[in-house]
Amino acid sequence: MIEWIEPKTDWAATDKFNIVDYNRIRNNISFVHNALSEINMHFNIQSMGEDMTDYSSYWTAEVFNAIEANVAYINSRMENKDFGVTKTFFPNGAFITYDELNRIESATLDMKTAIDNIKKGIRHIPFRLGGYKAIRT
Repeated sequence: MIEWIEPKTDWAATDKFNIVDYNRIRNNISFVHNALSEINMHFNIQSMGEDMTDYSSYWTAEVFNAIEANVAYINSRMENKDFGVTKTFFPNGAFITYDELNRIESATLDMKTAIDNIKKGIRHIPFRLGGYKAIRT
């Protein structure tokens, strides 16, 4: 089970992006996707790679493009809010900036809050259907 990790929504130009940040963003997007599946909103998202444990490998432009695409796709299936312009990354191009990180992490937080509110509003009947075999109608 993927756990929600409180996102960092106050990125500054002087902040450094690291493995912990990558894993948090990746896992929070997966958390939102799984939570939507639990409330019968089933769809697939792109692979964002595996959790990173060390710097023996690096994230690629494709990973950041998948993150961007997944946030946009989940948003389109769920709320369709304006979270800003989705950026496309290129190999050997500009690295993700603090304002893009703020946008992505704020979007995932907003989506999780919306899912929590949806779950609170789901009504459940107080008994199990078919649980009373002796009662005939």
